[in-house]
Amino acid sequence: MLVDDTGRVFIAGLGRVTQLGADGALQYSQSGGFSGAVAAALLNDGTRAVLSRDGRVLGWWPSGAVAFEVALDVPAANGTSSLLPLPDGGALASVGQWLFEIDATRAIRAYAGLPAPIQHTLLAGAGAIAIDEQGRVFEWDWREPLRSLGAFGSPVVASAIDGEALVALSSRRGLMSMSRADGSVHEVARLDAPGVAPLLGRLGPRRWVLMRYDGSWFVSEPDVAPHPPAARGEPGALSELDLLVDATGSVAWWASEAPLHLETASGVGRELPDVRCAVPVSLVPAGHGRLVAACGSGLVWLVGPETSQAAPR
Repeated sequence: MLVDDTGRVFIAGLGRVTQLGADGALQYSQSGGFSGAVAAALLNDGTRAVLSRDGRVLGWWPSGAVAFEVALDVPAANGTSSLLPLPDGGALASVGQWLFEIDATRAIRAYAGLPAPIQHTLLAGAGAIAIDEQGRVFEWDWREPLRSLGAFGSPVVASAIDGEALVALSSRRGLMSMSRADGSVHEVARLDAPGVAPLLGRLGPRRWVLMRYDGSWFVSEPDVAPHPPAARGEPGALSELDLLVDATGSVAWWASEAPLHLETASGVGRELPDVRCAVPVSLVPAGHGRLVAACGSGLVWLVGPETSQAAPR
């Protein structure tokens, strides 16, 4: 799902694209000309762009009219493929071992190949950072050749940019930080318990939210030993967890057959028992204290104050 600055929600489903207004009203639902979507991005001119499983990037104007279609000429895209908006109005697509820069004219201007399939792609300054399935890190600015930055030493399950550092949660459940200046790596926190989920939420500089499979979450920050609170979830191990953190310190999360949980920075929390599903697929901010949650079945919830600022629902 994508949410634009007016609160409209764009949804790429199985062969269809749908748009809801800020009030949840259906604006359009139409065939998308693809069998499945693996990533989506809101470009700078408002275009809704989708990376399809067959390796095409398609775009729609806010009205629902088709804006463009670009074929990447690569094998089928998978769940680790990504599509990111570039500052100049273009997009960066990653599929398999390949990175593609699509410029504002919707043409492929540059591409680069990694030695192994890409697991994570992030924008950093005037370029991008790509992490392959072995935890090796590369930089690319689509003007110079791909440059090796360093390696985490094991596969990475979650990553984010933190100023001049690249932070990663390794498959060994260590929270690592890599300097973007020289590629040096140090351990931020050792997470001894095996129950840490592959999720990473940024609260602020050097402050990270991590979750366990029992629904408990905790904060990792400099010079403070991570200590999880009492479990807040349902008994037993949860699956299909999704986490959303905002700059105020509020945390939202849900999981398969578990209700949506909302918690403030002060620890005050509530759950919405009606907002649950078997396969959660998306949890995104929708502006003004609102969020949108969607299930694989097609159910969509808009949570937060009404657009008229009337009583919340």
